[in-house]
Amino acid sequence: SNVTSYMLEPEVELIKNSDFVLATSHLLLNEKSQLNANCLLVPNGTEFHHFNYSTGILPNELKNIRKPIIGYYGAISDWLDTDLIYSLASARPNWNFILIGRIESAAVSQLNKMRNVFLLGEKPYELLPGYLQNFDTCIIPFRKIPLTEATNPVKLFEYLSAGKSVVATDLNELRYYQKYVRLASSLNEWLEAIEIALDDYSPVQVDKRLS
Repeated sequence: SNVTSYMLEPEVELIKNSDFVLATSHLLLNEKSQLNANCLLVPNGTEFHHFNYSTGILPNELKNIRKPIIGYYGAISDWLDTDLIYSLASARPNWNFILIGRIESAAVSQLNKMRNVFLLGEKPYELLPGYLQNFDTCIIPFRKIPLTEATNPVKLFEYLSAGKSVVATDLNELRYYQKYVRLASSLNEWLEAIEIALDDYSPVQVDKRLS
């Protein structure tokens, strides 16, 4: 089930007839190159200084939440693996999970019952760094589906801009960034990767992520 099969016919025509095509992920580059040879990969970037800067202020909602804090921000949609988050939170009741973002189409009823999962809703872009700086580890727990395989998650670069350790679903696109992110598939792999990531704040490692 490749991504082209989901494309509308006019989009195929547009790509074929364009002088130049930009693709944001390797999967899209490979697919669109078959329609137009003049195709270039331009992965996502980030506003480094916005996310690198620490406000030094602890947001009110985090004041009574014990560390370690495992954090995510972004759309809480059906591509977010809420079953995985539930399993992680169940297996490690001493870890606290912060999810920031508008709930769109994700099933969150199980998460709402968890004492160590906090759904804080959507936050303005300018306030996100204050939350991010207080995450001990950041996660990208996407379901492995055609949509996510075609993405180059901008939040990876935002998390890294703050020097944070990151654990993510083992998506093919993220394998290109394996120096900077731990990839996991099974629950045990996720638990192990987060355990390691929580301790992964040596100056050398942080500098590597910031570069």
